[in-house]
Amino acid sequence: MSNLLNTLTIENAYGKTGVQSVFLNPKEIVGAIIVPKGWKADATYMGVNGASFLTSLQADTLKAIGSRIFPVFAFGGIEDKSEAPKYQTFGYGSKRKSSDGIYTWSFPLMSGGVNLISELRKFSNTDYDVLFVDRENVILGTSTGVAGEMTGISTDYIEAMPWKAADGSNAVGCSIEFGMSLAATKQMNEDLMYVKCDFDVEKSVLGIIGVELAQAKAAIATACYISAKTNENSITGIIKSVRPPALL
Repeated sequence: MSNLLNTLTIENAYGKTGVQSVFLNPKEIVGAIIVPKGWKADATYMGVNGASFLTSLQADTLKAIGSRIFPVFAFGGIEDKSEAPKYQTFGYGSKRKSSDGIYTWSFPLMSGGVNLISELRKFSNTDYDVLFVDRENVILGTSTGVAGEMTGISTDYIEAMPWKAADGSNAVGCSIEFGMSLAATKQMNEDLMYVKCDFDVEKSVLGIIGVELAQAKAAIATACYISAKTNENSITGIIKSVRPPALL
């Protein structure tokens, strides 16, 4: 029996250096969408980049925990704490790259205050990935490996930092940090995927607010009255619930 010789086939070993007339140049990142690991958006999910994609994202904000996505917006800037690539120096002085640097991005939050921080801290060390949104409504993600299918950029951690006291020259300091995994370097470069949305992502894809229901006033024979309060105890509305005939 003859020996088998495996021959390595390398495709696209070198890059294409021509510059197209239209190319991706991400602008300031204004928000993120925290997604469960395994979340993906395929051609059916995205539709024709309009009502279908928007409807899909909006529907995912209301799903059960484990499938729900969490939009976080109003980023006021970015602190890029990313590492530079690491190089090994050999005895004769030559250098070779040993690993890529890890992306770490921290964003101050312009709204939400301590209430939002307390909710975001529930994501610490949890099993979620992230999509980033720039100011021109481009959603940045990565390929699943299947053509036309996008998923979240992998993270090692998502950390809402403990708030810092106001000092008279600034408001309460609130920020969130995304520590991307080592795999994210390839995901955000060679495997980067993006969708240019024709809708305002920040205004259209909203996170949910915790609401407490309580009895607003005494029930009458045909109806009961319920108040809906946010976690700041502000009444957002009074619902008149009419009892069905079977209960009268």
